[in-house]
Amino acid sequence: SQATCALRLRTRFPRVNARSMANSGMTTAPAHRGDSSLSAAVEAEAVRLQYQGMPIAFLASGGMAVVVAAIFRESMPPALWGTWLVAVLAHVLGRALLRRRFEQLRPSTAELPRWGRYAVVGTLASGVLWGAGTVLGLLYSTPAMELLLVPLILLLTIAAVISAISYIAVYYAFVIPATVPGVVMLLLEPDTLHLMTGTAYLCFLIMMSRFAHVLHRSFMTSIRLRFENADLIGALRREKNAAIDANLAKSRFLAAASHDLRQPVHALRLFIESFPMQGLRPEQRETLAQIRQSADSMGLLFDALMDMSRLDAG
Repeated sequence: SQATCALRLRTRFPRVNARSMANSGMTTAPAHRGDSSLSAAVEAEAVRLQYQGMPIAFLASGGMAVVVAAIFRESMPPALWGTWLVAVLAHVLGRALLRRRFEQLRPSTAELPRWGRYAVVGTLASGVLWGAGTVLGLLYSTPAMELLLVPLILLLTIAAVISAISYIAVYYAFVIPATVPGVVMLLLEPDTLHLMTGTAYLCFLIMMSRFAHVLHRSFMTSIRLRFENADLIGALRREKNAAIDANLAKSRFLAAASHDLRQPVHALRLFIESFPMQGLRPEQRETLAQIRQSADSMGLLFDALMDMSRLDAG
């Protein structure tokens, strides 16, 4: 009967509402990260990228230290430049071991801020060593040596910008202790040449710091956009899967509905065929023919629904 068919359809396909969709894990709106979680993910990625870029700082610091020691080995007591060179190379080795430990542990997002502080402290120690080297170099240098020392420190500043583009605190942790003592010493000299050199050095540091800030903001924006795009792609994928599931559910419903509803239609057509045509008035025969035609059309409609469900199901 019609009540039996309706009951079977409701049993197979219960009504879907917002609560049932939520309980089954289906959503109608994309799930995005909150602002706090997105900011935490961006900061964590910045720390990862900082550790990836550390080899540039290692090569620059170690290589420049060897060059500076070679320049001042004649004018500076061996105990001073030897101790300073060993300290710089030992520090580079220590930071390399720290980076290796980072690669081995692969810390989680919650642990990365702590590793970021390790990077800042390590870079601060490197800046202090280079600041001490600059002071020693200026104390024991000749004017010709100063012309070599200042460009080397400027090259280190540029290397700091490149290696610390993702973590601006690392840049300042190196640049301030590494360059400020030398700038102060140059500005305190009474002659015009040192004053002009110190002023040019200071202007260069201000310009590089501004440049580092611009690069850092652009870099962090690109990381944030990358995470936001990843969230949008994930939401799009979820919505696509939900649409596919809904389409499959529609196909199954059409198949079940057409199959269950064809039974009473088939029974109706049997009843019509078994109805005696003799003894009917012409208008009654015409009505019966129309009923038969309607039942045939309904049967064709259900056949089409079955074909559509088969096509959707593949």
